[in-house]
Amino acid sequence: MKALSFATVFAALSGFVLMLIAARALGDVRSAELMAYWGLFFACTGFIDGLMQETTRAVAASTSHTDNTARPASVGTLIAMGIGVLALVVTPFVVTYLLSSDYPLAVGLFVVGLISYTYQAVLSGVLSGLGLWRQYAGLVALDSGIRFVLVVCAWVLGWGLPVFLFITVIGALSWAVILGVSGKARHAFRAHADVPAKVFAQRAFTAMLATGATATLVTGFTPAVKATSESSTVVTVGGIIMAIMLTRAPVLVPLQRFQSALIVHFVEHRDHIFKALIKPVGAVFAVGLIGAVPAYFIGPPILAFFGDGFEVPGHILAVLTFASACTGALMITSAAVLAAELHRLYVLGWFMASAIAFGMLLLPAPVEVRVCLALLLGPLGGGLVQTFGLRITHHKARHAEDNIFGGDRINTMPKLTALVTVYHRIDPAQFRACLDSLSAQTRPAEDVVIVEDGPLGPQLRAIVEQFINTYSGARSVVLARNMGAGPASAAGLATINTEFMARLDADDVAKPERFERQLEFFEQHPDVDVLGTAMDEFDGSVDQVIGTRRLPTSHAEILRYARLNSPINNPSVMMRVDAVREAGGYRDVYHMEDYDLYARMLAGGKRFHNMPEALTYFRISTSVFERRTAQGMFSAERQMQKNLVAYGLISKRRAWLNLAIRSLYRLLPSVALKAAYGRLFHRR
Repeated sequence: MKALSFATVFAALSGFVLMLIAARALGDVRSAELMAYWGLFFACTGFIDGLMQETTRAVAASTSHTDNTARPASVGTLIAMGIGVLALVVTPFVVTYLLSSDYPLAVGLFVVGLISYTYQAVLSGVLSGLGLWRQYAGLVALDSGIRFVLVVCAWVLGWGLPVFLFITVIGALSWAVILGVSGKARHAFRAHADVPAKVFAQRAFTAMLATGATATLVTGFTPAVKATSESSTVVTVGGIIMAIMLTRAPVLVPLQRFQSALIVHFVEHRDHIFKALIKPVGAVFAVGLIGAVPAYFIGPPILAFFGDGFEVPGHILAVLTFASACTGALMITSAAVLAAELHRLYVLGWFMASAIAFGMLLLPAPVEVRVCLALLLGPLGGGLVQTFGLRITHHKARHAEDNIFGGDRINTMPKLTALVTVYHRIDPAQFRACLDSLSAQTRPAEDVVIVEDGPLGPQLRAIVEQFINTYSGARSVVLARNMGAGPASAAGLATINTEFMARLDADDVAKPERFERQLEFFEQHPDVDVLGTAMDEFDGSVDQVIGTRRLPTSHAEILRYARLNSPINNPSVMMRVDAVREAGGYRDVYHMEDYDLYARMLAGGKRFHNMPEALTYFRISTSVFERRTAQGMFSAERQMQKNLVAYGLISKRRAWLNLAIRSLYRLLPSVALKAAYGRLFHRR
């Protein structure tokens, strides 16, 4: 993943530097033509990026393939043919508004480039979906690197616009190079999706609309400026386009990098999404206002560095800097809309912003006035559409809740939520058994929250949908990518509004009386915050119990035990939600998120108890212990010991002793580890 991060940063910087070099090499008129052509090409590839996203999802979710499932490469070929025909028809008319010469070359390169980029999107998707990050990083770096090298050569050797047009599209051939040198990439290119070809194509088209909606305004704005404008007495077209690029980069590039983090933030605050919007939107507007000051004073000399024709007055640069914050605010509201799973509203907001912005460009006014109005009013309009859409949806949801609970909402607030996290490697039959055990409770949970930790296969998705349709109060929280148990649990916790929460792993089974017995205990012991139980362990069928795992029962014993091991059987735990939130909730601690939470709660004075009776069936197999001996567990152990010291539960000396003991435990073969585990934890 580090290689991919470096490659992504390099790609962003190289594209920016390429435009700066082109401005110096070509002058204001020809560089304006290049930037318009560049913007049009990458606006179109922005649509094609939706194919990459759907390919990533479909390949990651595919657990097996049959003749009925789609091959993204085959579907991609059909899409490439359609794009090629469309580009061949439309591009000859469009380039006449962008370029002053070289029309046949520009059209030919454009068509071939888009066809090639379609295959690049497919390869990017399958490499991402299969987790081949090194190959994907190589693809990203090669795409940008070849352009960077060629543009430097073009600058030094004094080549003209035709070479720069070629450089614009040449990176789209990188997929062929990667396939030629990497056997893993060639094998991945033959990967199958999780759905038939027709369904895959429909989903890809929907995703292309979504990514294209963003690209239309962000990347496609500069060709629209070139096509609708002429130089005024204040600025040239080349100068205003360069100003747009320079004022956007400091705001939009970081936001694009943090889109996933923003979506997770809004998922975690889904019930109070408007409050969650205030800080990031306020921050981006503050950046725009503050950034307008240096843009006013030092922006003009920076643009003058590129030569005659690039001069732009400071007040225009200040307005454009604040306008970039408006686009940033739209990106933030878009993340909130995606977190709320309102994908149509996402597309509507961006297309509304584009319609307003492009409409402003048609006004009878100087180019600098039209551009400033477009970049201010367009994103603000799109953001307002998304915000009002969120408001209406949120109001309807609250109104529906009021109808359910009526005037006695406070007194009849649901008491218990069951939280289950699931990801694509869970066996569907085991997951179904888990959910069936929730339906069979003698005292069912009012709410069941299923967190889909990244894309699921079709069988798992069908099980989730069937359960939601049959269990009143069940709902799902969908994460766009696999985040791990800690972030997934945090996302689920953020949606819970009951007094208690119960955990159950997606491959374990709760006994029918579990929830009833635990809630009775809480009623009798109001001082207890965390309640676990013993677990009957099985491998295959719950009728064949291998052993029973019991942990210390009293709070004092649990506190001592927690200095070395997790003190609660996590698949059996029930907790007071307020106590969990007071401790900070779940954190991203690799394979130790539960232990870390319990340690913080103990350090914060919360009361624990373990019931001696087994109320959960815990699935135990060799694969469970293989995960416990994975390489990443050693660094996880080290981090957990640091946390225990930081929470004040153990000393540094004790941490080193714990690390030695637990690391030796991890070094055992999985079969030996299973036997040792039984001797340590099985108590009759």
